[in-house]
Amino acid sequence: MVGIEVRVVGPEDWEVWRRVRLAGLADAPDAFASTLAEEQGYDEARWRESLGPGRGVRFIAFVDEAPVGMAGGLEPEKPDGRSMLISMWVTPAARGSGIAGRLISEVVGWSKDLGHRAIELWVVDGNETARRLYLKNGFEPVEEYMQLPSNPALREQLLVRTL
Repeated sequence: MVGIEVRVVGPEDWEVWRRVRLAGLADAPDAFASTLAEEQGYDEARWRESLGPGRGVRFIAFVDEAPVGMAGGLEPEKPDGRSMLISMWVTPAARGSGIAGRLISEVVGWSKDLGHRAIELWVVDGNETARRLYLKNGFEPVEEYMQLPSNPALREQLLVRTL
């Protein structure tokens, strides 16, 4: 794809983040801990807060200025903990173009820059496309599972990448 750009977004970018996030929740509801209905109810202040200081980092991928994907990173809760890759999604039309790998690289780079030694993520059982993407990008499965908060009928597995 021509003209791929990945940018960090902040509170001033809340409208584009909202648009991409809601598109992701609509397209892949079982890939997120939240629901489309829940986030459709957020007001501007809530969207801005989600992109504010102390909330980690959020990236949006653009192709020719059109947003086509997103990913985020969260700081570890414990000083010696792992950072976390969250909110990973790419539009169906842009899948297979390398954008997902670029987004993962940005979040991993952010984590390394902060001095973290590992990064983790959760992937839903049965989402083999996402699992293959994460394995290809250096994440390894851990025998740790939890129920997906937005759909407790589904189980997620922890994947970790040493940095």
